[in-house]
Amino acid sequence: MAVEDTVVIHTARTHGVWHVTRDGAFVGDYFAEAPARLAAMLAARDAERLGRRAEVRFGPHD
Repeated sequence: MAVEDTVVIHTARTHGVWHVTRDGAFVGDYFAEAPARLAAMLAARDAERLGRRAEVRFGPHD
């Protein structure tokens, strides 16, 4: 699978808020880790259903 077929789902906590993005685009903000991880997992699953590879990252943005 080519690199352009990969969707990057990123979850990071900043100032007490968990931010979730998909290829840099806003997915959601969450006040707890569990809902943020669930949102990341669901975003990855949606990408995979469309035949794309999902890479899920947790931690500070690069």
